[in-house]
Amino acid sequence: MKKIFNFVFVSLLLVIGMTNLSATCEEDKENAEYIYYYIAPYIKDDKVNFIAEVGGLSDSMYVTIYNSLTDETNTYRYGDEIRVDDRITYNLENVNKAFNYDIKVYSSECSSDEVLSSKEFEYDGVINKYMDNEVCLDSNTIYKSDLCNPYTDTSKMTEEEFVKKVKGQIKSYDRNGKVWDIIKKYYLFVLIPVVLITLFFIVRIFIVKRKRK
Repeated sequence: MKKIFNFVFVSLLLVIGMTNLSATCEEDKENAEYIYYYIAPYIKDDKVNFIAEVGGLSDSMYVTIYNSLTDETNTYRYGDEIRVDDRITYNLENVNKAFNYDIKVYSSECSSDEVLSSKEFEYDGVINKYMDNEVCLDSNTIYKSDLCNPYTDTSKMTEEEFVKKVKGQIKSYDRNGKVWDIIKKYYLFVLIPVVLITLFFIVRIFIVKRKRK
């Protein structure tokens, strides 16, 4: 009887353990929806560098990053030096040619070949050498001028030409925006008279045609 009791007790522990493992894996799968990626270039000492950040990671998640420049895949787990809290930050310095990142997120609680989240990034070698210019530092400027995009080719411009063109695009954007705001605010005052005049002429034409008949 005691052997039967022990067998049942051990079986229950195994079932409970498997259930908990499955639940943890499912939790990581759900949390994977909130993983975010941030990859951006920056210029330091006239050299192009990149910073890659993967955030929203649980303790059981780990990240692999393939870098085509080195043709290597590195794995980063909880407790590694570049891991801080729920994110890892990876720096790539002095980039002078095209490359691509292939980032994948796994969980130690799930199957080792099951990718919970992934991100591919390609850099074609073109960088905006003036992206850190003061004229582009306003967070709204990048929406007003495509020249402030980090990947815009500005290699054939001087910095003076760049600043002049960006300011011109900002001015044009603001002017068009104000015109559009005025249209949205007063469109009914314009639309109603147009509709009434159109209706008047339609009715008039209809009456004239009736009289001719």
